[in-house]
Amino acid sequence: MVAIAHLAYNGMTGHAPALDDGGSLVSWLATKLYNLRLSNDPSYLKQWSRLYFTVPGVNKFGKVMIKGFAEEVDGRRILIDLKHSDLMTRHYFYDSIMTKYDLPPICSHCAVTGMSEQYWSPFNNEYNLLKDPLVRTYYPFGINLYDEEIVLIHRQRGIIGLPLEQRLLGGYIKKPMTWNMHITRKGVHKPARRAERPHKTKRWKHTERLVLWLSLADSTSDSYDIPAAQIAVAKRYLAVAMDSSMRYLPDTGRAHALTITTQDFISAAPFMQNLFYILDVMLKDTLERANGTPLDPAGVLRSVWGRICLGSDMDGLIDPIDLVPTASEYPLFRERLQQFIPLFLYFRQWERPPLIDRAVDRHIRGLDEYTCRGFDLQAALDGLFYRNLLEFTVQHTQKQQAPCD
Repeated sequence: MVAIAHLAYNGMTGHAPALDDGGSLVSWLATKLYNLRLSNDPSYLKQWSRLYFTVPGVNKFGKVMIKGFAEEVDGRRILIDLKHSDLMTRHYFYDSIMTKYDLPPICSHCAVTGMSEQYWSPFNNEYNLLKDPLVRTYYPFGINLYDEEIVLIHRQRGIIGLPLEQRLLGGYIKKPMTWNMHITRKGVHKPARRAERPHKTKRWKHTERLVLWLSLADSTSDSYDIPAAQIAVAKRYLAVAMDSSMRYLPDTGRAHALTITTQDFISAAPFMQNLFYILDVMLKDTLERANGTPLDPAGVLRSVWGRICLGSDMDGLIDPIDLVPTASEYPLFRERLQQFIPLFLYFRQWERPPLIDRAVDRHIRGLDEYTCRGFDLQAALDGLFYRNLLEFTVQHTQKQQAPCD
């Protein structure tokens, strides 16, 4: 497999800016150590603050290169990784290569933008998107995938490797926002303030308060519009996660265990947000195409989960999520996801976060709509961490019989 673009313009294919948010230090390192070619045009630099020079799309040299990879020689071909390619380059692959040569679309370590392609333009400075009040959880840069691409990858049975980089997952986005649940510093759930005086809290500070409230909540009575039954189940999941924290640190008290559990949850939350966004887009497309035709729930869920794997990008250059600084923490990460995913889905249902192009009253799925009898959460995570990529690799890299054999 070959990536047809990377950190700098290669004279053949457009690349999506990658080292784009580190200021002067990263710019200096990129120039000196990686020999990235930057534009020196003052007007360009003013228009495209900190975005490295690129020419969008594929030129004639790039087309020759891509077709050379796609064409079979003695029953073999080279798979193409679309990561780091800009949207125009990716669409050249989708429109001209993918179907003609029956190549699966591969994005080895991509998160999501959280929006449609209609918000992309080669003339946009994508930093302006970060100012949008609805950009609250996802990294809205073209280095990530748009909704239409997720649909294409699912339909063509490609694969998306979810990275563990905080920036791409949107973990750095923590501006003050208005939340559906108003929770005080002491974990008390109060009615939301009036619209003219909304209460704003930074993203991860609000998550800390949300976990604290759940640990203190009375599971025998409703909390405003949150049913007591849901609170009781969520509290059991939180207790399991806290018990796990105490097992790793046996001398830890319950209060410290709650702190550790909260920190681990916040660390894993950006990954879970991107994971379930991809699943939601794929499930929505599957149900719309079915148009009321009965579907096998287990088959549908295996199909959508099967398009996703880990794409860690542990190359030493990125800032990984705190829970997984190295690949040696994968077993802990998998255990934590098993504990945190039900909690995350409850929090999402209670909060109903507004997103670009998504109705406020839209249906938000629970755990029972991502798993079913015959395909539980453990099976889904087994695929995410191992089986999905293995099966994809075996399917597309097995040696085919050459004409001369």
